[in-house]
Amino acid sequence: MRNTLFKDELHALENASPEEIRNTLMRFFDPFWEITPMNSQQIDVLRSIIHPEIVLVPPEPTNLLIWSYWIENKRIMLENW
Repeated sequence: MRNTLFKDELHALENASPEEIRNTLMRFFDPFWEITPMNSQQIDVLRSIIHPEIVLVPPEPTNLLIWSYWIENKRIMLENW
């Protein structure tokens, strides 16, 4: 059966390498495609959606140049999402 992972196969994966686990699980996804890793801004947005009670705020900048960079960075992040 192509879409079933049997108990003995699952037990065999307990001591398998990450590559063996990946190869075993890949057969359940057709077609299989690579997923590019998320950048830190995307991860922050996702975290804020999953756990809105947690506020991700960087340390407050101490001078105007750092502050303007921080504001611009947040503006770009919001535009990209």
